[in-house]
Amino acid sequence: MEPPRTPPNPPNLPAVPDPPPESRRSPAPPAPLPPRYEPPPQQPPRYPPPQHRPPSPWARLRLRSRRGAVGLGLAAAALLLLPFLDDPGRWWAPVGLGLGTLVLLHLLRLDRLLRGWAPHLAGLVLVVALVQATRENPWAWAFAASIAVVVAGLLRLPRWQVLAAGGVLLVVSVVGYSFRAAEVAQRQDQIAAQAGQVAKSGQGERNPNRVLPALLEALAEKQQVVFCGLLRSPATEQVAAATGAPDCAGAFAALSARVTAPSGYADAVVPAPVQRGERSWTADGCRLSWPGGEDAGPQLGRLQIGETSPMRSYVVTGYQPC
Repeated sequence: MEPPRTPPNPPNLPAVPDPPPESRRSPAPPAPLPPRYEPPPQQPPRYPPPQHRPPSPWARLRLRSRRGAVGLGLAAAALLLLPFLDDPGRWWAPVGLGLGTLVLLHLLRLDRLLRGWAPHLAGLVLVVALVQATRENPWAWAFAASIAVVVAGLLRLPRWQVLAAGGVLLVVSVVGYSFRAAEVAQRQDQIAAQAGQVAKSGQGERNPNRVLPALLEALAEKQQVVFCGLLRSPATEQVAAATGAPDCAGAFAALSARVTAPSGYADAVVPAPVQRGERSWTADGCRLSWPGGEDAGPQLGRLQIGETSPMRSYVVTGYQPC
C-alpha cells in the first residue's frame, strides 16, 4: 500500500501584510436616490374673465314681443305691396280703408276691448285691401313675402338658413313677376288696341280713298270690329246676303276665311274711287291685283261710299258683289 502523497510545498511568495484596522469597518450605505419625478396634478384651464361687449346692431333690432313682431310684419307687407298696385293712381283707396278702420275703432272705443291690438287690426285690413288691389299679378305677393323672409334671415344671422331660403324665394318671385307683368302689359295693349278699333269703326275713315284699303286690312288682320264698323245699312245686310251669312259677323268670318296670304292681302293695288255725287263715291273692289301676281284673297265687291255728318267721315252705304 502506497503512502499518501503530500502536495508539494508552495512556492515562496511575498508575505501580504494585514489590512489596517480602519479598512476593517463595514462599508458605508449607498447614498439615497433622488425621488422619482411625478407631474403635478392636472388642473382645469383658466380662462380670462369675460369682457363686456356692446350689443350688435342686429341684436338691437330683434323684437322681444309678439305684438311688435306682428306690427312690423304688417307694416313691411303694406310697404312692399304698395308699389305693385294694378292702378297706382288709386293708392288712396286701400290706405284710406286702413286709416278709416283705425279711426272707427277708436271712435267706437273698441281699442280698449282689443287690448292694444286695434292698430294691428287696421293694418290687417290695409294689407287685405292691398292684396285685392294687386290681384292682376299675384307674384307681387310672393315677392313681398320673399323680401320679408330675407329681412328675417338678416335679423337671425349667423343662422343663414332663413336668409338662403329667402334669397331663393326672391329669385323665383322676381322671374314669375316679370313673366306675369309682360302678360298683363300685352293684354292691356290688346284692350287698348281694341278700344281704338271701336272708336275708329264708329268714326269711319277721314278720306274716301281709305275706305276700301281699310276693309282689306281688317280682313287680313282679323279685325271684325273695324270691318263691320265701316258698314252702314243697307250695306250691312247686302254683304251678309252676298256671303250667305245671317249678320255682319258671319259675313266677316266667311270673307276672312278665303284670305290665303294675310301678310300680302292688304297690299293690293286698289283703284281710286269715282265720285258719283256731292257726297257719294263708288270704289270697284272687283279689280284688285297684288304685286306677286297671285290672288292673296277674295275680290271684295263694288262699294258705295257716303259721307256722314257731323263727323265728316266716310263709310260704306251700299254693296254689290262681283
